[in-house]
Amino acid sequence: MLSQLVFDEKFFKDVFGAPGTDSYDWRNVIKFLLSLRGSITKFTLRLPKDMVFDVEDINHWFLFLSGKEIKDVSLINMHETPLKLPDHLFSCLELKCLEIRDCYFCPPLSFRGFPNLLKLNLLRVHFESYKFGELVTCCPVLEILGNYVDGLLGKVKAVEIAQLDNLKSLSMSLSNLDTGTLTSSSIFQLVGSFSKLQEVILVFLNCKLLAEAGATKGITTTFPCLEILRLWSVDCNKDIEVSLVLKMICCSPKLQKLQIVGTYENDVPPIAPCSSDFNDNTMWRSQLRSVVFACSKGSKSEIYLIKTLLACSPLLKKIAIGLNTSLMVDGADGRLQFAEKLLKLHRASTMAEIDLFYFSNWDSSVPYYYW
Repeated sequence: MLSQLVFDEKFFKDVFGAPGTDSYDWRNVIKFLLSLRGSITKFTLRLPKDMVFDVEDINHWFLFLSGKEIKDVSLINMHETPLKLPDHLFSCLELKCLEIRDCYFCPPLSFRGFPNLLKLNLLRVHFESYKFGELVTCCPVLEILGNYVDGLLGKVKAVEIAQLDNLKSLSMSLSNLDTGTLTSSSIFQLVGSFSKLQEVILVFLNCKLLAEAGATKGITTTFPCLEILRLWSVDCNKDIEVSLVLKMICCSPKLQKLQIVGTYENDVPPIAPCSSDFNDNTMWRSQLRSVVFACSKGSKSEIYLIKTLLACSPLLKKIAIGLNTSLMVDGADGRLQFAEKLLKLHRASTMAEIDLFYFSNWDSSVPYYYW
């Protein structure tokens, strides 16, 4: 019995022959589907960019699948033009996992949500008349929500996603957050809305974090269940972003894994790190076991950040630091000088290792090898 189905470039090549054929007989796909017996629990549809598809044909495929107890759907559109999601996808009410890429989200008027959906991942999904908030509030048991670097085309209201009481994993670009001003407090308020949250990915790309009166010294929010924190496109030249990173760690008593991917806007000179909030008299003790810090240039603010992490993590096993050689401070000698400075830093953990590797802005997959 076939329970998982993948329609990708290889599948279409097997059905229709080599790309470039003048016409395709899509009835062959329907014939294939009708030949299947039993449930189809998982369906992956990857539309190659060199093939032209009719949404009505795809709609027929989902009409068939909606009666097959489908629970997991990935619809990956590789074309430059977004695809209108087929209406019959919204009839798959037993869905538990849904991944969408490069599509228009335009459900029929009768759509009332996915009552059983646990995982929703979005990449370059366009919401027009149907708002994103209305979707997530119609998925009451959602546990995993992701929209990535260039994910959601439209703004997200924090008050809407805050209604997801069961959320355990949140991934989002902060530039998509519908807020007049983005501050440390608004980020804490967003993440702190979810009492069961275990994993957070926040992307700082194309967003400006503003200072607040009194900074964030009065923040009392904690993230009691957070175990994994990933922060992408953090500008370590900006004290306000370095301070936010440390405060999020400080407020996460169960945090074990930390990943930071740095960036440097316009390559401005780093400012002197501010240690007023985290000095030797107010050091906390984290539960961190593993840290990855990618795209380092060896600046003073980075040294300060690494120094604080080493000093406050008695259970740390490894901190992997990715050096961007094209940005290194002090030129060719920068790598050696940076390594010498790291070796002099105090480590609260006697077993903590410092692992240096090379990293570029375009190689975003590298950090995962160091978890």
